Amino acid sequence: LKAVVDGRIALSELGKDPRVSALKGLQKALRQTDLGPVIDRWTAMVAREASQDTADHYLVYIKSFRDKLNGHKASEDKPQREIRVSDLTISTIQTWVEDLGGEPNTRRKYAAGMSSFCQYLARKTLLEFNPVREIKLPKLGRPRDKHLATDEAELLVKQQSGDFRALAALMAGSGIEISVALSLLVRDVHVEAREVRARGTKTDARDRVVRVADWSWPHFLEAVQGKEPSEKVFSSIKNRWQARDAHATACAALVKKGYAVFDGYTMRDHRHTYAVRAIQAGTPVTVVAAQLGHANGQLVLKVYANYLPKTAERAQWEAAATAMDAAKKSTSSVSSGVQEAAPAGIPAE
Repeated sequence: LKAVVDGRIALSELGKDPRVSALKGLQKALRQTDLGPVIDRWTAMVAREASQDTADHYLVYIKSFRDKLNGHKASEDKPQREIRVSDLTISTIQTWVEDLGGEPNTRRKYAAGMSSFCQYLARKTLLEFNPVREIKLPKLGRPRDKHLATDEAELLVKQQSGDFRALAALMAGSGIEISVALSLLVRDVHVEAREVRARGTKTDARDRVVRVADWSWPHFLEAVQGKEPSEKVFSSIKNRWQARDAHATACAALVKKGYAVFDGYTMRDHRHTYAVRAIQAGTPVTVVAAQLGHANGQLVLKVYANYLPKTAERAQWEAAATAMDAAKKSTSSVSSGVQEAAPAGIPAE
C-alpha cells in the first residue's frame, strides 16, 4: 500500500493474484523500482526540516552514489538508471565511500548524507534497516584550516569582477557562508556599522549579525550601491555553483601565475581566512564563534588553537596595556599634585 501511495506501483497490481507467492514476487519487484520520486520527497523534507542548502548538498552526495553504480554520469549517449532499494547494501555503500577519494572528513560528510536517506527509507519501511550504520567510516582527519593572509585574500578578490569580486570580499572578510551570502538583501547591510545580517538557518546561532573586515568592505560595497532595499545584493549570481566556478577560475589563474597558495583553496576556506586573521589579532574566541555562527567557542578552539597569540605578541600587547596604565595615571588626582594624606607617624614627602 505504501508503494501505491508513493506511486511506485498501480493499485490494480495488488488484486491481480491473491496468493502469498505473488505478494512476495511483487515485494521483490519493488526492490528493483527506481527511487527517483522517493529521493525528491526526501530532499524536500530535508529542506523543510533543515535548510535548502543542506538538501542541495545531500542531493549531490546521493548523485555521487548513483554515478558510482552506473560507472558514469548521465548523458544523451549513456542514459543513467536511478538508485534502487536493492542497490543500498552494506558492501555497495562501503565501496562507494572508500572510492570517493579526498579528505576523510569529506567522505564522512557523504556518508552522513547517505545515512539520512537510508534512515528515511527505513522509516517508510522501504529498507529493513539503515545499512550506513554498519559500514566502516574513515577516521576523522585534522580539521581543515587552509587560509590566506590578508594581502593574498585581496589578490584573489581583485582577480574577479562584478558581484563575484564583492562576494569573495564579503566571504573572506566576514566568514559568512555561501548560501547565506547569496540570499542577502540590501536591507540586511548596515553601512555605517559595516555589518551584515546573516540569516543562516542551519542552527539558531547561524542567524546572526557579522562585522565585515575593513580591508574587504570597499570591495563588498560595490555590489550594494545603487540597489533598492528589497533587492538581492548579488542579484547577478544565479546559484552557488556559478559562484564556485568563478572562484575556481580565479584560483587557477593565480596558480598559473605562480601563486601556489591558491591551489586547492575553496570558497568555504574563506571562513578560515576570516577566523585565522581574527584569532591572530587577539579577537576573543567567543566573538569569532558568534561571527561564524557557532553556538560556543569549542569548535573555534579545536580548529584554530594553533593560531592563538604567541609570546612576542602577548608581550607587545602587555606593553600597550602598560602604556595605557601610564596614560591614565598621568591624569589621575595623585599625579596631578593632590597628595593623599600620609599615615600617622610617616612624614609626607
